[in-house]
Order: sequence, then C-alpha cells, then structure tokens
Amino acid sequence: MVGEFLSTPAITMADAATLGYLDDDVASYGRQRMYGSFGWAIAMFFVGIALDYSNVFPNHPCGTIHVVDRNYMTCYAVFAVLMCCAFLTATQFRFKEVSLASFTYLLNCLIL
Repeated sequence: MVGEFLSTPAITMADAATLGYLDDDVASYGRQRMYGSFGWAIAMFFVGIALDYSNVFPNHPCGTIHVVDRNYMTCYAVFAVLMCCAFLTATQFRFKEVSLASFTYLLNCLIL
C-alpha cells in the first residue's frame, strides 16, 4: 500500500515528460501511450509464461516440494531488470531549463 501511494506520481510525471518531449507534436502522445501499453502487455505475457514454468520451488520452507507453489523470484528478477532499464533510460532524459520567473509564477499560482 505504501509503495502504491509513493509510486502514484510517477505516471503523471512520465506523462508530463512525454508531453514535454513531444513539444508541439501532441498528436503523437496517444501513439506513445499505445506503444508503452503494448510493451507492458508483451512483457507480462512472457513473465506469465515464465511463472507458469517456475512451479518447482527449490529449498521449500516446509521441506517438501509442492508442485502447486510458484517461485515468484522469476517475477522479482524481471522486475529488477526492467527497473534498472527504466532507471538507465530516465538518466538520459534532457529537460529544458525553466527560468526562475516562470517557476516563481507557477508557485504563486499553486499557493493562491
């Protein structure tokens, strides 16, 4: 629950960054979102297949192998790799510098 609460602004910030990069070509925003959703769907399809085949749980805490148990380490490993890729991609973004006057104006609008 805490993770969901803390990650909520990430989607809005990613959308704002995408719109900032598209600049005047805002019609391409839908295409960018579509490719992101398409990539997510493909990744989850393959993670689901990998999870289906990871039913052997080595070193089971109960000392027996339960075929119905799933080894979710596959999901954690894929998540870690994808988060590293997202981090490396995010470090390559270059944003326009915002003048102090426009930043002050934005803060004044938020305060009022």
